[in-house]
Amino acid sequence: MRKSKEEYVKNVRDITIELVRQVTIMETQLNSAGFTLIEKLQYLTDFFGKDPEFSKEALNIVRSNICKENETDNLQRRYMETQKYHEEVSDIINGDVRCPLPLEVIPNHMGINLSSVKSIEWEKRTDGQLVNLMIHFTPSP
Repeated sequence: MRKSKEEYVKNVRDITIELVRQVTIMETQLNSAGFTLIEKLQYLTDFFGKDPEFSKEALNIVRSNICKENETDNLQRRYMETQKYHEEVSDIINGDVRCPLPLEVIPNHMGINLSSVKSIEWEKRTDGQLVNLMIHFTPSP
């Protein structure tokens, strides 16, 4: 016997509500325990995988959410890490150090005499993006 459209929609809605309930229970329990990624995945398999109250589909959704969350955390951490440099202009001129700002920019485009520049400080992200750059001047006598 064929189901009506209303019965079909009601059935899908009930299944979705149950799936959301299962996912919420699993994620709440995993997040309250302070597990690492591997521990979360192991706990999912050992605890929820054997429980007939939880569907395989809900288990897969939680697994996917955990992996996405972990990847997002790793990306944010990687892009937030920076390295600071502080180099004397003499070392940059000698070629001992490479500066992200070509030294000729200072006199040619900023109108600052290079002899009045003591050092350059900059901060780069691990992906190579320049976060900030500071020019330190030699104090006048």
